[in-house]
Amino acid sequence: MSNQSTKKNNSKLFVIVIIIIIVILLGVLFLTKNKEEQNKVAEPGNEATEAEVTMNADFSSSFLVMDAASIADTREDVIAALGEPESENSVEDAIPGIEATELVYDNGETKVTIRNGRVELIESTNKDRTFAKGIKVGSSQSDLENAFPAGSKIQNSSVPEDSIVYAEVDSEEYQYAKYARFVIKNGKVDQVILSIGD
Repeated sequence: MSNQSTKKNNSKLFVIVIIIIIVILLGVLFLTKNKEEQNKVAEPGNEATEAEVTMNADFSSSFLVMDAASIADTREDVIAALGEPESENSVEDAIPGIEATELVYDNGETKVTIRNGRVELIESTNKDRTFAKGIKVGSSQSDLENAFPAGSKIQNSSVPEDSIVYAEVDSEEYQYAKYARFVIKNGKVDQVILSIGD
């Protein structure tokens, strides 16, 4: 009976070892697959048509700052950095069911859009606001291009003709990733748009 009990225990142990090996192999397979996917960006809702894109190593989230407010801040962070807004409006979001609030500053020249509790968009035409690398509305195009790394500049047909865009991905789909867009008028920055992605 002892011999039979030992065989059963050995069989159970063997099954447990096989299960552990299978779990480890599945984990390794999963991690390998995720690593291959990390450089892909997809338009929300079109995950089935993902296109592989190259990440811009020169891009930094530090580019997405206006004064002391930045992309991904909370509403409280923005108010601590910029003060109370002149007005606060609910705005319609392109995605149904998503709550969006727009904080308005500088007589409407600066707008901060918050979705799901985080800043996702900062737009400004105010000359007193300071952006990354000391850039302001009114800075020259050459000052802008000298301040930001050329390796993060996007140059393709999706970039509006009047703009210079620095983004985390080198793709025509840059607007679905983090980017800083500078609208140029008469050789100077006329508007700044910072986004975490549409």
